[in-house]
Amino acid sequence: MGSPAEGRPPGKGWSHQRWNEFYPQVDFKTVQAGARTNLGLRDRKQLHNYAVGEFGPGGLYYQTSDIPETTGTTKGIDVRFHSKMPVQNHNSLWTFDGTVPPKLLMVRYGQPLLMRHYNALPIDPAANMGFGLHTISTHEHNGHSPAESDGYTNAFFFPGQYYDYRWPLQLAGYDTINTAAQDPRAAFPCAPGEKLFVNDTSPGLKTCENGSIKIRARSMQCGPGVGRSDQRKSSPPPINPRGDRPKQLDFAPQ
Repeated sequence: MGSPAEGRPPGKGWSHQRWNEFYPQVDFKTVQAGARTNLGLRDRKQLHNYAVGEFGPGGLYYQTSDIPETTGTTKGIDVRFHSKMPVQNHNSLWTFDGTVPPKLLMVRYGQPLLMRHYNALPIDPAANMGFGLHTISTHEHNGHSPAESDGYTNAFFFPGQYYDYRWPLQLAGYDTINTAAQDPRAAFPCAPGEKLFVNDTSPGLKTCENGSIKIRARSMQCGPGVGRSDQRKSSPPPINPRGDRPKQLDFAPQ
């Protein structure tokens, strides 16, 4: 039985499949909200820190708007479709956290995660002049996600509610291919000392060796991304049956 704020309907048909096997090891929060000016509080949480590559000085993305004061920052960027078009009304355009640029979620195959998605849209469905409803459902690509966490049919939740999406993020063939996790090409990229729970022939926490941890399923066709660090800090999830807590990411609101 969930709390009144939990948008997931009760019953086994909506429950998380194989929860203990794919217990979240990272978690983050986001909120669907009306358009607002970006406060830039995520700037220092970005991996590039507006200092290297295309995000560094002279790079293509060092300035992401035509507002002179936004060089090397997202602070002050308002929401509009084009620099010559008007700023969008709070109830006219809804985004993740109400801001632009859009959010990029970077994750790693083999590390299940939990996304708590809050609905902060207007309670009155007519507030946006009838363009779209305030009930939402989130779909995710390329994570081999179970239906109840992937935009399940009629799995909409209302303003004032949240919905927990659990994404296993396992490679294809998890149940039938490389189940002993011995293929070095099927690996989780990691930093020295980092740990990951792997359900191999000896399930448990594995420690990073030479930049990777071997995981189940078929070998990678392309390299996965690295950890995300640009969202809000969440409260500690409960201890799981193995006695450890999922690793948290360092979030900051905008």
